[in-house]
Amino acid sequence: MSAHDPDPARCGALAALTRNIVAGARLARGRQLHANAFSASSREALIMLILAWCAIIGVERVLAGAGASFWIWGLMATATRMHLWLATLTCGLWLCARRTGLAYLIVVQCSAGLPIWALCRAIEYAANQFALDVDTPYTSVFYGSALLWYCTILWRSLALLPAIALWRRLLTVASYAAVLAAMHQWLPNSPVFYQTRNEEAGIDVETVYYRQQEMLDAALVALRPQTPGQTDLYFVGMAAYAGQDVFMREVLAVRRIVEQRLGLTGRTLTLINNKRTVDDYALANRHNLARVAAGLGHVMDVADDVAVLFVTSHGYEDSSLAVEFEALGLNDIYAEDIRASLAAAAIRYRIIIISACYSGGFIEPLKSPDSIVITASARDRSSFGCGAEQDWTYFGEAYFAEAMMHTTSFVTAFEEAAVAIKAREQRESKPASEPQIWVGENIAHHLRNWRPPAATAAPQFNESR
Repeated sequence: MSAHDPDPARCGALAALTRNIVAGARLARGRQLHANAFSASSREALIMLILAWCAIIGVERVLAGAGASFWIWGLMATATRMHLWLATLTCGLWLCARRTGLAYLIVVQCSAGLPIWALCRAIEYAANQFALDVDTPYTSVFYGSALLWYCTILWRSLALLPAIALWRRLLTVASYAAVLAAMHQWLPNSPVFYQTRNEEAGIDVETVYYRQQEMLDAALVALRPQTPGQTDLYFVGMAAYAGQDVFMREVLAVRRIVEQRLGLTGRTLTLINNKRTVDDYALANRHNLARVAAGLGHVMDVADDVAVLFVTSHGYEDSSLAVEFEALGLNDIYAEDIRASLAAAAIRYRIIIISACYSGGFIEPLKSPDSIVITASARDRSSFGCGAEQDWTYFGEAYFAEAMMHTTSFVTAFEEAAVAIKAREQRESKPASEPQIWVGENIAHHLRNWRPPAATAAPQFNESR
C-alpha cells in the first residue's frame, strides 16, 4: 500500500474527511505538503464526491432563496460537468502513464477545489446582489484566475505522485485546463434552483396599454407651440430598458439639461420603460415613438424646426435597441422604425443620439443631408456604464453632463465627449467604444446661426465646426 493510500481501517470516515479537508485547504493556499497528508482510499474518494455534490446542491439552494423551484436540466448540467471532470482526471492518469491514483486525485482535487469554488460563488453572488457593472475584460480575468488556481492544484497534486516525468505533468495540466475552459465556454450554466419572479408584480398590463394614448395626448397638448419665423428644437427622450434604472435616471437628467442649456422647457417629451414611472410617462416603444413623431408633426414647423431624439438602452449586434418591460412583451427598435416614424410625420431636420452598445449600426440607415446622427459606439463595439446602480452611462455622462455644460453645439459636444470617453476607457483598461457621428450638410447650414432662446449668453450654435 502506497504512502498516499493508507489503510482505511486505521482512521474513521469522519477523521479521514477532516484530515482531507484541512490538507486540501492548505494545498489551495499554497502550503507545502507530503503525499501522506491526504487519506485517499476509494472510500474517501466517494465521500469527497458526495460532499462536493452536497455542497453544490446546498449552496445553489441557499443562494436561490426562499420559494425557489427545482430545475432538472440544471441538475443534469451539473452532472455533466462532474462526469467530464472525472473523465479528465482519468485521462490525466493515462497521460501520466499510471494505472492507479484516481482516488488520490479525486480526494485532492475535491478537498482543495471546494474552497476555490466557494470563493468564486461568493464573489459571483456579491456581484449579482450589488448589481456590479462587471464588464467582459474583468470577467475574463476573474474566471482565468480561477482556472489558473485549479490547474496549480492539479500540478502540485501530480508532484506528490512519484515517478511522473515533467513533460507528462505539463501535458496533463494543459489538457485539464483546456477541458475546464471548454466546459465554461460551451456547457450551459443552468441553475439547479431558480426563482419564478414577476418583476412587474402589481402592474395591471391591460390598464397600462389602454392608458398610452391618453398619456401621449396629454403630453403633446402640453407642448409649447412653434414660434413663427424662428427655428425651434423639440426633444424626445426614450429610456427603453426597464430592467436597470440607469436608463430612466439618464433620460430624466438629459431632459433637465436640454431644458436648461438649450431653452427647451415646454418642448420636451419623455418615454420611459420602468415600473417606477409607469403611471407618469408613456412607454418607450416603437408604437409610441411613431405616435409622438406624428404628434410633433402637427406642433412643429416640419420644414424648419428640428426634432432631437435621444434613446438610451442596451444594444444588440444586429443594430437593434433593447426594448424591455418584462410583463408587457415589447418589441425591439431598429433604425428603420426611427426613420419611418420621422418620415411619416414629414419632419425634415433630425438630431438622433443613441446611447447603446453596437449603436454605430444606426448611422448608415439614418444618415441624410438633413440629419445629425450620434452614437455611443461603433457598430461592432460595446459601450459602458449601464450598471443598475449608476446614474449615467459613460457616453451620456461625457456628452450631456460634461460637454453640454461647455457648449450648446451637438457636434462640438460630441468631439469633447469622444476624447473624454477614450481617456476614461484607457484608464480603466476597457476596449475602445469608438463613438460615431454623422453631420448632414443641410442641417449644419440650417443651424449655423441658431441660438438657444433662453440662453442669450450661450456660445453660438454652429454645426459647421
